[in-house]
Amino acid sequence: RGVSYCAICDGAFFKNKKILVVGGGDSALEEALLLTEYSDDVTIVHRRDEFRAQAIIQERAKHIPVIYDTVVKEIHGDNVVKSVTLENVKTKETSEMEVDAVFIYVGLTPNTSFVDWMTEDGWIKTNDKMETAYPGIYAIGDVRDKHLRQITTAVGDGAIAGQEVYNYIKRLYVKTINGADVQTVKEAIEVLDRKLINKLNKFWRMLWKRFLSLSTMVWLC
Repeated sequence: RGVSYCAICDGAFFKNKKILVVGGGDSALEEALLLTEYSDDVTIVHRRDEFRAQAIIQERAKHIPVIYDTVVKEIHGDNVVKSVTLENVKTKETSEMEVDAVFIYVGLTPNTSFVDWMTEDGWIKTNDKMETAYPGIYAIGDVRDKHLRQITTAVGDGAIAGQEVYNYIKRLYVKTINGADVQTVKEAIEVLDRKLINKLNKFWRMLWKRFLSLSTMVWLC
């Protein structure tokens, strides 16, 4: 509807529209450059008087108009974005600007405070199986410590974690049922086979003993 955090995801929806990019770091400038492929009317608004982005990225983006020392106070629109209220952080003067889209790149604060004991700088570290350092606990999506944060990558994380959780629970189930330290279903079947063979052997020994007892009784008679 006009507010986005991903130019690669939503940029195409605003072809030839008025676009405002909020931020001054690498991500903001890189995404602004990407958006210029869809529209010639892209503007960057930054709260400081200079960018924090790398010099090489600033050089590539120097043709994009910039409004320095300014923040977005409000975004206006009913069902879609129509305009924004800008405020100069030094003079406190406000102004209105008509835009069709606002792309926000002012940094992220992961919502991981409830598991702060397992985070590093707020992000949860996992391996490629989405496993954390704590057995049975998995993490997916934007809370992970990773480079690319998009819906598509989050979905991929979920698919991997789902399979790994299934495997983890299955291993626990196998261990619980068989009382043996087994890691795979194949090993569990082998354990069950051994148990079944032992039971059958006991059964046949019992039958053999009864047969011998019966034979002895017949002979005595």
